[in-house]
Amino acid sequence: MKFFVTLALVLSCSISIFAQDELKTIRNENADKAVALFEQFKTFTVNTPCQPNDQACIDSSFAKCFTTLNDAGELVNVWSLDKCNAGLSCVVLPLVNSRGVSLVCATEQERLDRIAQARAA
Repeated sequence: MKFFVTLALVLSCSISIFAQDELKTIRNENADKAVALFEQFKTFTVNTPCQPNDQACIDSSFAKCFTTLNDAGELVNVWSLDKCNAGLSCVVLPLVNSRGVSLVCATEQERLDRIAQARAA
């Protein structure tokens, strides 16, 4: 009986350590992706080609791609920009507990802090 209790505790600790290591890897990957996307978005303009439902940060605004008719009656994909509130700009933040990033309106310091937290985790 003692063997099974000890085995259960060892397995529990091993799973916990594995989960923490995996989460650290995910957070670092998310931070890398957030930085890379943020840099990529600096090159975007309203004329950058897009696909419907793509999201980006363009000129400090949150941008989403949608399809509309142009003046010639043709379907075209265009960016729709939504400005952030005063003092905020569109940034890319790493997610904390799952893979990926999010685009939000925040300060530059909040962006830098979140990336540092992800790398330190």
